[in-house]
Amino acid sequence: MQKLNRAYQSLLGPLRLSMKDISTSLNTLVKSFHLSSTNVVLRPAELTLMAVVLLLMLSKMDSHLQDHLSTAAVTTYLSTILQQVGTNMDDVMLILTSLQY
Repeated sequence: MQKLNRAYQSLLGPLRLSMKDISTSLNTLVKSFHLSSTNVVLRPAELTLMAVVLLLMLSKMDSHLQDHLSTAAVTTYLSTILQQVGTNMDDVMLILTSLQY
């Protein structure tokens, strides 16, 4: 969770969000995956991707966050971040729609 928090520090600022806005929901979501340092090891780019994916998952449960992430500026920013890690918003959304959460 510590490494993921670091990824969020750089991601949330430009989105004009803080950890306070998502921390409770994020902790609940992450704990549901039963992740630990022994069953998952992520490189920085993978942590960034995971941070974006989890943020998008949270937005499906939080209408305020969903509205915020739907703005043009935020969508452009997230698309740029995803391109930097080798994927795009369409691919991420396709995966998210196939998940039942």
